[in-house]
Amino acid sequence: MAELGPTKAPGEDGFPAIFYQKCWAIIGEDVTNYCLHRLNGGMNINLINKTNIVLIPKIAKPSDITQYRPISLCNVIYKLLAKVLANRLCLVMNKCIDLPQSAFVPERLISDNVLLAYELLHILKHKRVGKKGFMAVKLDMSKAYDRVEWNFVEEIMKKLGFDPEWVALLMKCVTTVSYSVVLNGNNGKIFSPSRGLRQGDPLSPFLFLFCGEGLSSLMKLGIRDKLLRGVKASRSGHQISHLLFVDDCILFGEATERGAVGLKRILYEYKICSGQRVNFSKSAIFFSTNSEEEVRRTIIRVLGVRSSNDPERYLGLPNKVGRKKKATFQILKDRLRQRIDNWSIKYLSQGGKEVFIKAVLQSIPTYSMACFLLPKSLCSELEIIIAKFWWRNNKGKKGIHWYAWKDICVPKEFGGLDFRNLDKFNIALLAKQGWRLITYSNSLLACVLKAKYYPNGNFLDAALGNVPSLTWRSIWSAKGILEKGLCWRVSRGDGISVWTDLWVLGNGADRLQNHRRNGNIRLVADLIGESNRTWKRNLIVNTFDATIARKILQIPLAKSVYEDFQVWRGEPSGNFSINSHISELEGVEDRRLSLDATTRFSHAEQRANVAIYFDAAYDQQTFRSASGLVVYDVRGRILASKAVLHSNVASPFAVEAHARLQAVKLGEQMGFTVLDIICDSKTVIMKCQTGNRDSSNVGALIRDIQATKSNFQEIKFWFIPRTENTCADLIAREMLYKREEFYLEREIPNFIRR
Repeated sequence: MAELGPTKAPGEDGFPAIFYQKCWAIIGEDVTNYCLHRLNGGMNINLINKTNIVLIPKIAKPSDITQYRPISLCNVIYKLLAKVLANRLCLVMNKCIDLPQSAFVPERLISDNVLLAYELLHILKHKRVGKKGFMAVKLDMSKAYDRVEWNFVEEIMKKLGFDPEWVALLMKCVTTVSYSVVLNGNNGKIFSPSRGLRQGDPLSPFLFLFCGEGLSSLMKLGIRDKLLRGVKASRSGHQISHLLFVDDCILFGEATERGAVGLKRILYEYKICSGQRVNFSKSAIFFSTNSEEEVRRTIIRVLGVRSSNDPERYLGLPNKVGRKKKATFQILKDRLRQRIDNWSIKYLSQGGKEVFIKAVLQSIPTYSMACFLLPKSLCSELEIIIAKFWWRNNKGKKGIHWYAWKDICVPKEFGGLDFRNLDKFNIALLAKQGWRLITYSNSLLACVLKAKYYPNGNFLDAALGNVPSLTWRSIWSAKGILEKGLCWRVSRGDGISVWTDLWVLGNGADRLQNHRRNGNIRLVADLIGESNRTWKRNLIVNTFDATIARKILQIPLAKSVYEDFQVWRGEPSGNFSINSHISELEGVEDRRLSLDATTRFSHAEQRANVAIYFDAAYDQQTFRSASGLVVYDVRGRILASKAVLHSNVASPFAVEAHARLQAVKLGEQMGFTVLDIICDSKTVIMKCQTGNRDSSNVGALIRDIQATKSNFQEIKFWFIPRTENTCADLIAREMLYKREEFYLEREIPNFIRR
C-alpha cells in the first residue's frame, strides 16, 4: 500500500490511496483479509475491477481523437492486489526477458538501449566498404497496449515455464476488467473488452514485456534460420538484430531484398499472433553508407517505409550528433525557457523558486547528460537561464545577480544553496555509466562495448579507440573519476597487488608503493592464511608500520571465498553515488528512522519462534567491541546469554555486523531450525534480508550471515527500538569495559539482575 501514489486519481469507487494509507490502523486488517482471500481463494474480482477511462492529451493543442492517450483509473483495492502480483513477478523478470528488452527489468536502464542504438548507428554511418550494407528500421507500433491479444500473453507465460495457477491468477486480473469512459465528468456505459492492457494497471508493463518477448523470439529464429543477419559493433562482438523498449522498436539487419522479405514475414507473423500492428507509413529506415541505391529502393518498396538519411530520435534522444553539438541539444534550452515562461510559476517566492529549480529545471537536461558529454558552453548557457530566473523579481524584470553562480552551487553548510554545477554533474552521470560497465559486465551494452573497445581488459584499461562514437567518447572522458575513486574489496586477494593497487583506505594508506617493500610479498593473498581464512598477523605487523597494519587487520574476511571486486570508496555502501546523501551508517546511530509496520517487532506480540536479541558496544580509541546476546523461547523464558569480544573493528557499523553474525552462529550451535534475530540497527537488517552482493566495508560479514541462513528452515530479522533491547545492550557495554567473555545457560549475569 505504501508504494501506491497517495494522491493519484481514484478509480470507480472514488477513494484515493491516501485514504487507505491514513486510515490503515482502522481498515488495514479488513483490507488485508479481503486481498488475501481473493489471492488465495475464488479470485472473483469483477466488482473491484471496474475501471474508468479518461483521455489525456499527448500534445499541447490536440485536434483529433488519436492525439489523446487513454488512461485507466483503477480502484485502489484492485491496484493493491495487482501490485502484490507485480512485485513478485518483478523478481524473476531478469531471467525471463531477453537482453534486448530493458524496460521495467531490474538492473537494466533505458539508457542501455539508447547507448546501444547510437553505437550501432555509428557503425552503419561509417561503414563505407563491403559488398553488402546494413539497415536499421525504426518501427511505429500502432496502439500497442490496446491491441495485445490476451491468449498470446497467456501462452508466452506458459512457454516460459510459469505455473498454470500463477498464469490463471494474472489472467483473471486482465480478463475480468470492465470499462466506463469518462467524458466531461460523466461516466458512459459499462462495456467489457476482449483484448488490450490498461495504462494504469501495475501488471500491464510486465505483461507487455511478455508480448515483446514474442517478437524477440521470432527475430532470434530468423537469425538461426538465416533469414536475417544482425549488426555487429566489432568482429568478435554480439550480433544485434533488435532493441525493444516497451513499444519503441528498432530492428537491425542486412540491407538485402532477402533480409527485407524475412523481416516483413516476421512482423506479419507477430501481428497475427499478438495483435501488434506496425504503422509502416510512420516507420523509417536508415541504411549504411555502402548500401547501393538500387538495393535501397527495393527494400523501401518491400517494407513500405520511408527512407531517412538522418536517424530520428530514439527514446527521446538523438541518434545522430554531428559537429554542431550545441545545435543538436538546443531543445534543452527551449524546454527550460518553456517551463520558466509558464504562467503558474511567475509569482513564486524565493523558496518556491529554489524547489522549482532543483525539482524541475535542473532535471530537464539530466537524461541527455547521462548519455552525452554536453559542450561546456551549452552547460554555461543553461546555468545562465536558470540564474536569470532565480534573480529576477516577481514583476518579470531583470534582477541584480548578487552572487556568482559558482558560489550559489556550493552546499548549504558552506554558504551556498546546493544548486548543481551542470558541467560537473554531466561528468558524474557519465561516470555512473562507466560504473555500470564494471558492475554489470554481463549486460548487453557492456558486452558490446567490451568487444569493441577493451576486448582484453576492463573498462579502466580501455583506450579511446579508432573512430569512437560520441557516446563512448563521452563515457570514456569520465574514466578518470572512477580510477581515483575505486578500491578493492578483499576475498581471495590473488588479483590484488599489495603495493600498487588501492585496497587499504585512510590517510597515507591509499597505495603502498612508497612503503618499505618485502620482496616475498606481491599479492594480498600472500597476507592471508589459506587454512583458517585470517590475516597473517605477525607478517603484517613486521612488514608495515603500526597504522597500516591496524587498517589491514580491520578488513573483515569472509569464510566463504569469492572473487575480489572493486567498489566506490566515496560511499559506505560501496556503490557509486552521484550525490552524497546521508550516510547509511547513520542507521546505526540515528534511531529515529521511520519503519514499515512489517519490519518492527513488538514484545506485545505473541512470539511464535525462538528469538535472539543482540546488541554491540564499541571503543573507538582501542578499536575493540563486544557483542551481547540473549536467547528467549516462545514464552519469553531465557535459554542462554552470551558475550563475545572483537578486536580490530573499524567502525560502529562493523560492530553491529559482527554481533549479528555471532547471533546467527549461536542459533546454529543451539540447533534451532526456526529463529528470529532481533536488534536495533535497521541498516544491518536490510543488508541481511537481501540476497544481493553487499559492497560495503562489512560485505564479508554480511556474506557469511547470508551463507549461514541456508542452515535454517526459516530465519527472520526484526527491528526494535533501543529502549526494548536493554538487556543485550547492558551485556555488551559491561563486557567491553571488563574485557571478558561468558556463556550462561538459562540465566543472565548478576549485574543485570541488580
